[in-house]
Amino acid sequence: MTKVYIAHSPEEISRGTFFTTILRGEGMVVINPFEQQGVTENTSSPSTTSLTIVDQDIKDISECDVVLVLIPEVARSFGIPMEMVYAQRIYKKKVVTIVTEKLQKHPWIVYHSDYVINQENMVDVSGVVIEAIKDVTGFYLKSREQL
Repeated sequence: MTKVYIAHSPEEISRGTFFTTILRGEGMVVINPFEQQGVTENTSSPSTTSLTIVDQDIKDISECDVVLVLIPEVARSFGIPMEMVYAQRIYKKKVVTIVTEKLQKHPWIVYHSDYVINQENMVDVSGVVIEAIKDVTGFYLKSREQL
């Protein structure tokens, strides 16, 4: 079963929740760090130390197959780029990144992503994201072997 970590900022909680639901509906195990911490659009981060949050995120990234990165048009999060580096460079995980058209050719995003997807419409993008995750995890190859 494919395990996906969703890297996103607090401003992207609703999109993180959207993709968590979509990917779980596809039978994937999804780790959404804000969900784990009990943070929603209407609540703030519980009294958890920065070290605890980062250590848990790094552990979760190391145990996943794919990192789905949601980069907002105005990125204000230091965590997202760090999660990308840990995933792609340190743990050699597959990275699928959703960005605005303005950022989709940014050299650092392209360098640290296996797929870069333009986020025009979340519903339309969800199908592309599912296909990208299945592709990078060898889902199709595994399915053919099982036939």
